[in-house]
Amino acid sequence: MKTSFVSYLAMAVALGFAGAVNAQETGQEEASGNTADTQSAADASQQGGVGYIVVTAQRVEQTAQSTALAINVVDPDALTSAGITDVSSLDRLVPGLDVQLTGAFPSFFLRGVGNFTATSLGEPAVALNYDGVYVAHGGVGVGFFDLERVEVLKGPQGTLYGRNATGGAVNVIPARPKLGEFSGNINAEYGRFDRVRLGGSLNVPLTDNSAFRVATEWRERDGYLSDGTSDEDTFSIRGQYYVELAENIDLRVAADFTHQGGAGQGASYVGRYQFTGPGGYLFIPSGLDVDDGLYSAAAQAFRETNFNPISGRTVAPLDLFDFNDNEYYGVNAELNVAFDAGTLTIVPAWRLSKFDLLSSVSGFQFGLDDEIEQLSLEARFAGERIGMFDYLIGAYVFNENVNSSSFISVSAAFAQPDNRLEKTSLAPFGRVTAHVSDTFRITGGVRYTYEDQSFFRDVNDLLIICTDMPAMGPPMCPGAPQFPQVFDFDDFPFAVPPATQPPSVLPVGGGAIIQRVNVITDLDNTEEQFTWRAAVEWDAGPDSLIYASAETGFRAGGFSGAIGFETFDPETLIAYTIGTKNRFLNNNLLINLEGFYWKYDDQQVSFTGVDANGNPGPQIRNIGSTDIRGFELEAQAAVTPDTLISTNIQFLDTEVKEFVFQAPSFRPPPVTGCPISPSSDPLLIDVNCAGFPAYSSPRWTVNIAAQHRFALGALDLVVAADTQYRSSRYISFGYSPQTLLSPVWRSNAQITLEHPEAGWSLTGFVQNIEDDRSPTLMFTTPLLSYLTASPDDPRVWGVRAAIDF
Repeated sequence: MKTSFVSYLAMAVALGFAGAVNAQETGQEEASGNTADTQSAADASQQGGVGYIVVTAQRVEQTAQSTALAINVVDPDALTSAGITDVSSLDRLVPGLDVQLTGAFPSFFLRGVGNFTATSLGEPAVALNYDGVYVAHGGVGVGFFDLERVEVLKGPQGTLYGRNATGGAVNVIPARPKLGEFSGNINAEYGRFDRVRLGGSLNVPLTDNSAFRVATEWRERDGYLSDGTSDEDTFSIRGQYYVELAENIDLRVAADFTHQGGAGQGASYVGRYQFTGPGGYLFIPSGLDVDDGLYSAAAQAFRETNFNPISGRTVAPLDLFDFNDNEYYGVNAELNVAFDAGTLTIVPAWRLSKFDLLSSVSGFQFGLDDEIEQLSLEARFAGERIGMFDYLIGAYVFNENVNSSSFISVSAAFAQPDNRLEKTSLAPFGRVTAHVSDTFRITGGVRYTYEDQSFFRDVNDLLIICTDMPAMGPPMCPGAPQFPQVFDFDDFPFAVPPATQPPSVLPVGGGAIIQRVNVITDLDNTEEQFTWRAAVEWDAGPDSLIYASAETGFRAGGFSGAIGFETFDPETLIAYTIGTKNRFLNNNLLINLEGFYWKYDDQQVSFTGVDANGNPGPQIRNIGSTDIRGFELEAQAAVTPDTLISTNIQFLDTEVKEFVFQAPSFRPPPVTGCPISPSSDPLLIDVNCAGFPAYSSPRWTVNIAAQHRFALGALDLVVAADTQYRSSRYISFGYSPQTLLSPVWRSNAQITLEHPEAGWSLTGFVQNIEDDRSPTLMFTTPLLSYLTASPDDPRVWGVRAAIDF
């Protein structure tokens, strides 16, 4: 039986009233507005019991408890304890968030809203913002070192964040320079798999009104898989200069660089699907260990058991070994000018991501040579209160240029697309809050977005086709060649036909021919969209907030590039939320509850499939409609002055109401758990996935953490542990039964000996105590029908040392 949204409303209001009653019983005095909202960061840090956290999620400084939206805040200590070094594993601490790393591109799902972002043509539905700057691509280059916090905003952020914040936003906020303070830290870590992490920061006061801060980190380890893949070799550095130019003017300029090397993400064969005709597919398990990487001898032998009826021979082993040689650059600034009427903030930014990689994680070899440059400028004015109103107005300009060359080698099929994509986005926005009384507020906001895109694509699709047709059985060409893994046709060991219309062919030996299809696409697209927010807030007590809101999100359509499926439509979402945030028992107990209902239309989803010509490659399609509802409960209890226990529970009920996509009828159908039927076009078939849950949306997610501090004279001993439970969920496009993950627990523990006055600490830790290797990502290889999986990190233990000065 489904829980109604009215039930969530009733629970939230009841909890808010309980907070009001508690405040009266404890004799606390009510202040104007939300009491927590008036506290500074310094005041918040000195509170007893459950600590206050200051956030800037709504572009102004507030405590998390006074922010009328669903937000999870993760501090740097929690990231380090869980072994989280970038966005790809942030979901270990944030219920409702699921992150998949597809090559160099992180894919975000938040409460079922998201996209499998496999190429630079698609963008996430959850906006990643680094130091106040939206990062369209290159999210892996955002290192989690020397941070103040990470904020995860749940639900569409259509007015303040705009483009591609359909499901929410992730704000990564670095530690900033401090005036008048010479300080720093050094940290080092060593663990299983020769995992090394070295980092540090230095804050230098230059003058009375200026300071410089530099931070750096190097991470390296052996591969988690037997073939050496799923390794790490990453170096990052960040520098910031801050100056108070006048009493009312300050400027901060920052620059960052990251290099990502190593083999990168790896995978193993779960099995393969054997086409049995109209009856569908028979799944054949590989029998391999979960850590048998695709390049291991056993995995290569399994690969060669697969017969490809197009080329008439068994599939050849993978030859070139995976590699990453990616670079990420960024420069940004923040200028604040305070006037009597309010504060003007201007944020210009430039980012460049350069990808040079080879990946086989999907069962075929994918080479990428990308350069993505983005420029952005945001200006906003936070006005001082005028009568009962305060306001925020602003404008945002964004430009991105993508120059992409790649190849896809799938045994007898080879695709070489060259893409040129330019996007320009303009968006004025505003938000007004009416303080109807000292305790009741009404907020309204709107954003207008204009998007202009141009796309040019020149793709060559090659196919090796066996022409030796026996009287019975499939074509047999055991001597036919297969495609190597190279960018340039000139490096092939055989001739390639010229690009002609109609497609040309040449004999290639072994009884086979090679066919070449060249397609050039030149498209433009312009879109306009209004997004809005309406909300009410009521301070039921000085430490109790009740809020309700409706907000919309939007992500522009674009270009898929796949022949026959060249474009995709925009997606939209409207979210209804009711929630309450409360502190009880003299700030020793925190309880927050939120209920939500989201209506998600035309979800954009990337996957690797077969285009209208029968050739493999990335595609982006739209899902018709999905309903999402649920609740989230957060609780923290300071059981004693030295003991803190916390939990976060999310219930998520999702259902895809409409979802039909097409595939060519002259190739074997896609591997799927969805019903297949003839289409109105005889060259296509319809695949109907309505009735399934949304992707990456476990029904239950539970996070529990505990920490206790023992005083040992001048030393402290801190013992901490945390665990996460996630129920079953689908993590791959086609909803095949093998891609439904089983429920999983993942736990971590650590013990730290520290000297608060001397500033040093020594920690022993173990992560993933259960050694659970459930997949974080699964792919079905087009044409070859392998099922591959990237397993989660194994159990890791180690030691960590740090000193602050």
